[in-house]
Amino acid sequence: MAQGSAIVCVGHVLLDCFASLSDVQFDCLTLDVAASGGAVHVSPPIMAKLLAELLSLSASSPAPARPIRRRAGGGAVNTAIAAHQLGMDAQVWGSVGDDADGALVADSIKTAGATFRAKLVEAPTGVFLRLASSDGKNKIIVSPGAAHAISGICIEPDEIPERGGLYIDGLLIDSPDWLQGLAQAAHKRRSVVAMDISTIGNAKANAVGLIEFSRRCCDYVFANEEEFSALFPGDIGPEALGSARWVVKLGSQGARCIMTKPNSGIVAGSTGTATPLPLPSRERAIIERPTPPLSVQNPVGAGDFFSAGFLRAALSGEPVDACLDGGNAVAAQFLQAQNPAG
Repeated sequence: MAQGSAIVCVGHVLLDCFASLSDVQFDCLTLDVAASGGAVHVSPPIMAKLLAELLSLSASSPAPARPIRRRAGGGAVNTAIAAHQLGMDAQVWGSVGDDADGALVADSIKTAGATFRAKLVEAPTGVFLRLASSDGKNKIIVSPGAAHAISGICIEPDEIPERGGLYIDGLLIDSPDWLQGLAQAAHKRRSVVAMDISTIGNAKANAVGLIEFSRRCCDYVFANEEEFSALFPGDIGPEALGSARWVVKLGSQGARCIMTKPNSGIVAGSTGTATPLPLPSRERAIIERPTPPLSVQNPVGAGDFFSAGFLRAALSGEPVDACLDGGNAVAAQFLQAQNPAG
């Protein structure tokens, strides 16, 4: 592989389950969490009970209308798979249970072409479940399980690619010292460090830690518009962003990059006899790139493909506007493949 063509994606690895149900099937689910609004976190036993109900419904449904699909998921997995499809050498680092679901996750990643470095633990594999019915009863239910155990895994510096990329799932921000060590090791290898904020819940609950880590350790930070607004609810000065370039994914509107750069003026030094050298002041710069209109029914996963397309361009030395265009183009290609016409 050429320099810049390798990426390691580290994060929460989950069994991604999607169930498309009829209204009657949806109403047959007896667990209270199925009727709750928004994303719900549950314990592994409750998730196991819900999946058992869904598998029972699946067995009684005529093919090809069986309602449940299972595969590896999580931002790190999706980004690595997308990177592999773009011709990059892609690895996923994550933790799964030493169980059947963990084996299914590992097989799914291998089949998709990425390399999976798995930490096996004695806990159920994490599950991310999306439920959808025809009348709009869409719910997300999460049981992280073994996914948290990736934090603190021992990674040797030479396992990070030279002049490549390190992608970090922002949900790992609860282990900031470990993440900082990974970022420092990547920078010593002259690799780019990127982080995805991951969820609006993470942005709201861990805003201080995410911003501080981004300012100190990241070259690029990915967020959607809602996540970015939760992190920076007011006016944004250059000092708030640090040296990180914030890439805000705008869905059907394209994407923008918000960053700081030296301006043409300088900050005056002291007027005393020991006047320090003047330092360049910094100003905020915004680059925005639209994407052609594209109407699709299922946009899930487009953000991760955008990240992969952006990082492929960034690792090739492209300027920011070309990186944004690359991310938009790859996301559009993914959506068209996932939502074929006719």
